[in-house]
Amino acid sequence: MRRGTSALLACILLRGVECAFSPELIKTDSECGSDNIDLGRQGTLAACAAACDRHTSCHFFNWGKLREAGRCFMEKTNSSRCTEGWLGEETRDFYRLNRLSQVVIGCM
Repeated sequence: MRRGTSALLACILLRGVECAFSPELIKTDSECGSDNIDLGRQGTLAACAAACDRHTSCHFFNWGKLREAGRCFMEKTNSSRCTEGWLGEETRDFYRLNRLSQVVIGCM
């Protein structure tokens, strides 16, 4: 499976919701050392990405796994390189939220 394909599939799993975003895995087993905002417990990666998408300033997020499964955090970094430094955190993966072009379907 190509990189990014699973993220698009995760987006499709949001039933009845048109996805205008796609999570992209940047770094596994890592948390960015930037400030973050707790987006609450989310049942799926797609739901965590949707929670991030509801914040216009959210471009990166961490998704919890293992003992932190379902935890979702907006990361306040400006770069996928995390210039604040990486924290070795095997219970989280770091994602970029890619906002997709929206297609409007309807009568003109």
